[in-house]
Amino acid sequence: MTGRTHVVFVSGEPGIGKSRLLQEMAIRAEEVGAIVLRGGASEAEGMPPYLPFLEALGGYIRAAPREQLRTQAGPMAPILATILPELAVVLGNLPDSYPLPADQARLRLYEAVGMFLASLTSTAPLVLLLDDLQWADPASLDLLRHVVRQQSTARLLILGAYRAGELASNLALERTLLDLNRARLLTSLTIGPLVEEEIAALAAVRLGLPVEH
Repeated sequence: MTGRTHVVFVSGEPGIGKSRLLQEMAIRAEEVGAIVLRGGASEAEGMPPYLPFLEALGGYIRAAPREQLRTQAGPMAPILATILPELAVVLGNLPDSYPLPADQARLRLYEAVGMFLASLTSTAPLVLLLDDLQWADPASLDLLRHVVRQQSTARLLILGAYRAGELASNLALERTLLDLNRARLLTSLTIGPLVEEEIAALAAVRLGLPVEH
């Protein structure tokens, strides 16, 4: 809300409530007028790179008014359309982006995604939910780090979740955590089981009555 990008990662064991916590945060963000985009990684074989961003941005592109989308995408639209073909469908024919060596093309794509996200925050704060990051591909995590570093003054909250027990199996995620921590750009929250007093408090709220324990 104050014009500075924040990254918060929630970790914990499967079923502990990470995804539910993200959803509750999304509800509260929408109540104060924020845009919420949702995406997640998958362990299924054959998934394309950048899947969390494809889901989040694809959903926005399909719902946004055409002229608003045209303004927000701007001259980066042809580059964005290389991984988001629905953008070309909504906006119509786009000029071809000229070919570049792979490294330069990847950098231009990262810049385009970052600028697009920043343009969304010009009208409202943006919350980007990225779930199941323990399965995220290296390209998605590289893109995430680039966006955080290059769009540090956007009204952007990136809220991610991953299974702590599976961190060692994703070296790219470990590298991302270390890099963001080193740059002091990451807040980490670990969710554990509720203790007896917390369970009683939760039950009391749900039942509307005090619970003895």
